[in-house]
Amino acid sequence: MRAKRVCCAGPVGQATLHVLVPGPGGSAAAAAAVRVRVEACALGVHAVLLSGSGSFPADYKTRPGALKVSVSEATPTTTTTAAAAAAAAATTMALGGAEWEAVSWQLAGCTSWLCGYFQRPAEAGHEEAPALHLPGLAPDGFTNLLYRTLTREVCVGRTVTYGGLAELAGASRTAARAVGNAMRHNPVPLLVPCHRVVPAQGGSGSFQGRLSSQLKAWLLRHEQGTDAPTSGP
Repeated sequence: MRAKRVCCAGPVGQATLHVLVPGPGGSAAAAAAVRVRVEACALGVHAVLLSGSGSFPADYKTRPGALKVSVSEATPTTTTTAAAAAAAAATTMALGGAEWEAVSWQLAGCTSWLCGYFQRPAEAGHEEAPALHLPGLAPDGFTNLLYRTLTREVCVGRTVTYGGLAELAGASRTAARAVGNAMRHNPVPLLVPCHRVVPAQGGSGSFQGRLSSQLKAWLLRHEQGTDAPTSGP
């Protein structure tokens, strides 16, 4: 049985961005593509699911408006789990009413911010980030502290090492392994910019343990085409 997915705040919806990356030298033909699926409830964004395909050009330089970005219409997120089906049946909230309008508003805000990020990353860094709703994350936990520190301290165009982020969060550099684990399980990449955390020995490193390191390296090049400094502790 398929049921509309719900959380403690009511229904959950999704919207998807498709980003086409031009080929080497600004070729009109797309060399690669980025797909970003956003899930949100009325309180904020639950998840950002990121994937990439194709060959990301190594000579890519950010040119405002060069990327082609399209956004799908917001739709309810569904699940096949029995527990979610029972929860959906029990809820009295009806999609199409005020609750769905609030979900749509959260999705629209997030996709608008992401469109700005892909078109003009330096400007997006000065815009208010979308609200997050991550009920599975302990508010006072170390992981949440790392996410907040990273978002606040490591702006567009900058990077930080795993040990450096641990220090920024008030811990020892020996907590680098814990930082890596938190970045690997980050539910909202781009909004919490885990791609800006890199190994101390150089290179861009892995990306959430499953995504292409080529995609991570491209995101860093995309951001570092701005005038922002590029290195951190």
